[in-house]
Amino acid sequence: MDICEENSMDSKPKPYYEFFMDYVRANYMITEEECEYFTVLYDARLKTWYEYGTGVYRQIYKTDVERIYLVAMNAMDFPTTTQQKNHCLDYLRVNCQMREEWMDNSPTYDCIANGIVNLQTRELLPHSPKWYFRNQIERNFNPHVDPVIPPRFLKCLNAIADKDDRNNYLKFWLAVVHKKHDYEVFLMCYGVKWGGKSSNLNIFAQMYGTQVVSKKALQLIGKRFGLSNIYHKRVNIHADMPIVNLDPFTISILKTITGNDGDIEIELKGVTAFEYRIALFMAFGINQLMGFTQNAEKEVDSIMRRVVLVEFPDIQKLDAEFKKSLLDPHFLDRLYSWFVISSPLPLFEESNQIAWIQRNKKKWLLNADPVLRILLENYAFAEHVTITSTDVISFVRSELESEGMLVPKNLKLQITNAFSTMDIFPNDKRGTKALYLNVRPIDVAEQEYEDFLAEEIGVNQK
Repeated sequence: MDICEENSMDSKPKPYYEFFMDYVRANYMITEEECEYFTVLYDARLKTWYEYGTGVYRQIYKTDVERIYLVAMNAMDFPTTTQQKNHCLDYLRVNCQMREEWMDNSPTYDCIANGIVNLQTRELLPHSPKWYFRNQIERNFNPHVDPVIPPRFLKCLNAIADKDDRNNYLKFWLAVVHKKHDYEVFLMCYGVKWGGKSSNLNIFAQMYGTQVVSKKALQLIGKRFGLSNIYHKRVNIHADMPIVNLDPFTISILKTITGNDGDIEIELKGVTAFEYRIALFMAFGINQLMGFTQNAEKEVDSIMRRVVLVEFPDIQKLDAEFKKSLLDPHFLDRLYSWFVISSPLPLFEESNQIAWIQRNKKKWLLNADPVLRILLENYAFAEHVTITSTDVISFVRSELESEGMLVPKNLKLQITNAFSTMDIFPNDKRGTKALYLNVRPIDVAEQEYEDFLAEEIGVNQK
């Protein structure tokens, strides 16, 4: 008897699940650089199956995986039972377990339409299942794109009047494209209606596409299941956010997300909650910046350290054809390529952080509180001279009405509290329930100061 025949007689036949796995290895595994990769994967946290194709892992249903089993058994002419099928699928889950963290949030690579782009070296690599991407940016990268900023995009940026705001806006998006979390920031665009906020933000929403962009309003992120739409995304862009004051819980979520400094419990419907480290940039557009709830006032500085405030001060009714051209796929390919080949720049040096906070704080709170803005534009502090609140209330009411703004019913209370809002402009001489405001008209204060200087000069000359 042949030795091989003798061994084959003595050896035990393979169990059915090994036959099944042999079929899976032959049809759903590839080898690259001496490493083997299954092209069917199972995410144990989401209890979801994925199959690789066209550059990314797409979600498939359990019935699709069962079909793989049935085809495998038919190919080997192997009888099967429901118990054997479930056993094989359990075996497959263990062998095709997805790594705990998706590569979607890789700090170096982007999965795009024409390959994998290395954001550090600007190389374009071929698609491969070893990258474990499930989201794809529907853009084509051209490493030889003109290094000059696209004129069409530059024209759109002219809606941002302030040069510093415009530079910070560009620096923010450079950080997003290059995934540079060197600083903990989010973008807040504010200003007049038809000022160009939505047009600018929609450029980036379209450039990245729905697979990697979520559109949650800031105050909804902290709600139950609010993180379900953003935990695996690249950027959250909400171009028309409602004005709702910030509360401590929303601020806490915002700090954790932008800081990328800890795992957050993600709760999805029908899935056991799990811990996940979110790496996400956020950008919002709003006509008037929101205020802070009373129990959130102590968190103001932490928000101002993180926010990139960009004002759109003038109406910019863009031509319909020009707006359409901003969303042209070829233009968006070029814009994405330009951002990739451009080097990211830091927003500010650490030594300038205090100045950054004060700048943002003043801009934010003056825009969020029109009563405070009117008072600061027209009144100055006075140590001893007061004017009755009736005079101030009448003036502020007329200014609000002339600007077409709603006059609040508790205007007197808002005025008496306005100057000490968030302790930015403290006035220790006055309590919150004072009947008199320790302020006076700016022109009167300036004239008295000039008279004081003239008198001092005269005394010194004598």
